[in-house]
Amino acid sequence: MTKTERMMNLINLIKSREVLTVQDMSREFGISQRTVYRDLKTLAKMNVPIYYEDGYRIGRETHLPDSMFDSREKELVRFCLRHNPLSIDPLMGAKFREIEKKIFGLQKKGEVNKESIFYWDTGEAVSQPLIRTDIIINFVRAIISGKKVNINMKKQSSVPSVLIPVAVKMTREGTLLVVSDDSKNPLRDILISEIETLAVLADKVNTKPSEVQILR
Repeated sequence: MTKTERMMNLINLIKSREVLTVQDMSREFGISQRTVYRDLKTLAKMNVPIYYEDGYRIGRETHLPDSMFDSREKELVRFCLRHNPLSIDPLMGAKFREIEKKIFGLQKKGEVNKESIFYWDTGEAVSQPLIRTDIIINFVRAIISGKKVNINMKKQSSVPSVLIPVAVKMTREGTLLVVSDDSKNPLRDILISEIETLAVLADKVNTKPSEVQILR
């Protein structure tokens, strides 16, 4: 871990706790307390508003940049928080939402960008159990690796067998795969329950779909 990475992680650690001691930071990062003090001094020179009151804190009204996750890593973390089986419990569900807000801030309903792996019809947790996790895993792998997928439907369908994976759509009614025939065609949704098999192909996706469009 570089010093820059450690500094960013230190900021996020302080943001996530009510109060943090030098001993806590030393133990968390496996560094000496002297190094912790040097890092805190560096952050003070960068005008990061960390102050001491029975431990180190960051001002409640302070807005600081997100963690150093890239956009796809954020999507995966958000998915794990929202689809955790503990989220069906009101107390735990509220805690997961609090954690998500601390890490990523607020996300508007239906907010999508071209790097999204998951589309959410709701800003809240989707607590029903996942079906066909093998299909979701292979589909997400294909998105991340930029490869096409081969989909066989349970019933005869007009859906082409070779498709470009775009995103997994999470709704209260169920989970769907968002796919495209090629970079020019509009996106379409496929219910996971209608899929027989899904395989990741060796073929690379040369271009991404030009427009992100959630089909209702």
